[in-house]
Amino acid sequence: MTIRLLSGNLTVSLMSKKLEDTWTLKIKNNLTKDGIPFDLTLVDDFKLAIGEDQNNVISSYSYEDNNFLCVELDLNLVENYVGENDLSPIYAVLQMGTHKEIVEVLAWNGTVISHALIQHNETRVGVGRNSNNLFISWKYHSEIQISKAIIQNDMLLLELDEGDKHDYIMVDKLNNQYKVEYKSELDKYVINLNLIDSKLDNEFVLKDVENNTIFSISDGLINTEMAWNKKGIQFDYDNLGQSRIRILNGYAFLSKLEQTEEKIRLEIKVPSNSLNIPNLDKSNYLFELVLQENKTPIYINSFEDISVVGGVVVLSAVIEFTEKIPFGEHNIFLQVLDKKLSKLQTFQVYLGMGRINFYNNKNKKYFSIVENPIVKNSPIMLQRYDQSLDVEEVKKYSENILNSRLKRQTLEYVTYRENLPIKKNAILYESFFGSLSDNPLALFKKIYEKDSEKIFTHIWVVSDLSLTNLLVDYASENVIFVKYNSSEYLRWLAIAEHIVFNTSTAFPFAVRKGQKVLQTWHGVPLKSLGYDMAQARGLNRNVIRSMAQATMFINPNSYTEDKVLNTLDFENIQKGKRMVVSYPRQQRILKAKDEGYKTYLSGVMPINGKKKIALYAPTWRGSNGNYKNVADEYTDAINLINKYLPDDFQLLFKPHKNAAKFFKNNTSILIVPDWIDVNEVLSVTELLISDYSSIIFDYYFTGKPVINWMYDKDEYANSNGFYPEIFTELVWPTNNEEKLAWMLGNLDKYPSPTNSFIQVSENDINEIIESWLKDAASDKVQLPIIKDVSLYIIYASEVHREKEAVIRKINQLNDRESPNVVALLHVGDYKKSDDDFFEAIPKQVRNFYRIGQPDITNSEYIAIKKSEYGKEMTFSDYQAIQNFAKRELTREVGNINVTSVKSLGLIKDDDWASKALVKLKKEN
Repeated sequence: MTIRLLSGNLTVSLMSKKLEDTWTLKIKNNLTKDGIPFDLTLVDDFKLAIGEDQNNVISSYSYEDNNFLCVELDLNLVENYVGENDLSPIYAVLQMGTHKEIVEVLAWNGTVISHALIQHNETRVGVGRNSNNLFISWKYHSEIQISKAIIQNDMLLLELDEGDKHDYIMVDKLNNQYKVEYKSELDKYVINLNLIDSKLDNEFVLKDVENNTIFSISDGLINTEMAWNKKGIQFDYDNLGQSRIRILNGYAFLSKLEQTEEKIRLEIKVPSNSLNIPNLDKSNYLFELVLQENKTPIYINSFEDISVVGGVVVLSAVIEFTEKIPFGEHNIFLQVLDKKLSKLQTFQVYLGMGRINFYNNKNKKYFSIVENPIVKNSPIMLQRYDQSLDVEEVKKYSENILNSRLKRQTLEYVTYRENLPIKKNAILYESFFGSLSDNPLALFKKIYEKDSEKIFTHIWVVSDLSLTNLLVDYASENVIFVKYNSSEYLRWLAIAEHIVFNTSTAFPFAVRKGQKVLQTWHGVPLKSLGYDMAQARGLNRNVIRSMAQATMFINPNSYTEDKVLNTLDFENIQKGKRMVVSYPRQQRILKAKDEGYKTYLSGVMPINGKKKIALYAPTWRGSNGNYKNVADEYTDAINLINKYLPDDFQLLFKPHKNAAKFFKNNTSILIVPDWIDVNEVLSVTELLISDYSSIIFDYYFTGKPVINWMYDKDEYANSNGFYPEIFTELVWPTNNEEKLAWMLGNLDKYPSPTNSFIQVSENDINEIIESWLKDAASDKVQLPIIKDVSLYIIYASEVHREKEAVIRKINQLNDRESPNVVALLHVGDYKKSDDDFFEAIPKQVRNFYRIGQPDITNSEYIAIKKSEYGKEMTFSDYQAIQNFAKRELTREVGNINVTSVKSLGLIKDDDWASKALVKLKKEN
């Protein structure tokens, strides 16, 4: 009887092929003696053995510290000692002086390669593992071999090297059986694949029912991957050395890997039927290699080469090792997009059955491909190493910037912005967060009309994809619709060469070099804007931030330019070109009627074709983001107007976009649908009634009657504020019912203005297009005189705590920084009661307000956390922080020449964005 001195076992942790019949095994030491880890160097001799005679099957061994043994396993020795059609455990024999210890050897699923074997004619020998994870050896004799296989019409056709021709069966793990029928006319064995339920991965063995023999597979067929019905079919051996056929769903397989210090070269295979792309049309589809975290792209790369071999698409890509790839482990996906950049299919990349031992890759100090070591055919991951951080730290940091929808959208936008080139001649149109209207619509129609050769790609941002029907006359391959805040939207926002907005846009947007951003705004200000607004400072922060991104502004007159730009604090610091031209949308008032618009409108809503149209189009009430329910008061106004409206008129109601939701279910009023462009309705309107909306200035040039029905003039002035000087431009304003009644009864006495306040020229829209898209010279283009800006970060909480001290400090800065302009980047919220603070600081001090999630990538955030916790920093870490700070500065204050960023006081511990900004080095 042998006394056991040791507890535990040894485990095969790594396994790689050295020669045809020799495998290198790395064996982990899990042994203990009296509860203490056992020192392997105390062993005088070691062997792996088979059978009662302890037949040694290794040719050599060596120690790798006390944790591992490295052995050379010789399969020829295994063949000598394992029995025919037998499974024999492989165990370890440890000789220590006169004592011999027999130790169990285990093997994990992923570490033992499924085809670790040699094959001599009809004999197949190898090693593997059983269901109890025991390391075993096996030897099989087979008279029948699968020599060839093809797929035709959902049939798997097999050629077998055997004698008599008769039927066989295919059996899965649950013992479901499928008939394998010999077809003499084909001289092949046929399996109807449509009879197989392959919703999950299925493994099958081919058997001879008479003698229970499992077939072997020819060397040429081993690890072959075929395509069938969006699935992959593979031929290989399992861990017990039994041949099998696998049907796999929705996978892309890694088939080759080469790694150097600078890059990883990957080859990926996917069944062509899975892609469902006729003739692999690469002109209309885009294939990308994507790294993801929490279903969010963090790195994107294109494929160098794409080809089709035997029904399988082979894609080759190179991943360069740059700071764009974050630390940690990242899932790898093959992504297929159409020309609109809509995602059609996504395949997670799995380890193919021709297994590659990634643990033996050289030059993996910084980057490597890894796989799950205990799951066969597992998803692969790309890992970027950092010696100063452990995996759990990296995971925690990644989760921090992915733990909300806004953060995931921001990271997705930044990934597109940092990884993808600008798409030349692509124009993104965004009007009121997804409406087909206003100046962007007028520009689109004119550009489309002029672009006979379809040079431009037009991308329309819509709130609902059903709105695409509104531009059915413009249906073309080069007109694309994307839903606001969708992945496609974020991508086009990041890569479109030309962008037009008429208001604010998504929080992440930061104009990049090479993008041309046109800001048209959406009207002449009658009510207060910017710092003149009656509401609390900063409530319009995203308007300021978005407008600051523009590289070009258009305004219909100098009054509007002053109110729109200078009340937003852009005077002499925002670098965008400026044009004073009539609004493009006014061209629709001129043109739409001639295009038969009234006939179109009668098909949309029940209007009387014999009556003239009066349009009531009031603006909204309330404050930004807190819109007042105006259903009752607007209904009262409509009833009052109808009371006095001449009989030959019909009244249409067009509520402002911010008020439209209060009339969704109202059928008693002729409501112009929200998706209809009001400027085109104006083309068939004979009377306009509004209040404080700039729509009146769009219509004045027609010379037709305009009434400003200001029933709540005093209340509105108190809550929103007016520009008194603009009232001199109004022709028929009133808040008196008797006067309203007189105006409606005496429309023929309307004194058409001699100066419409906006001078409309049909050529203006052409000049805008040429100056914006082509940088063409124009007498109407002005370049503002720009001053340098010293930016100071200030917390609203500090203002609330030490208001007087902060005011003194800002006054001193304003004097000291001259001739630079002092700008404040406010972090936090203000109330109306804080107006005295803004009134006390110099008027020439500019104000910006932080909003949204900082534009940061995973790798940049991890670099910031390393700096914060005193970890060892590399050059790429410092560069990553600088890249983030540059981008975030643009996102927060836009197209402004900031020469320095400082903090007015101490930066809060958790404000990592501000810490990065103040460390930003000025570029020469």
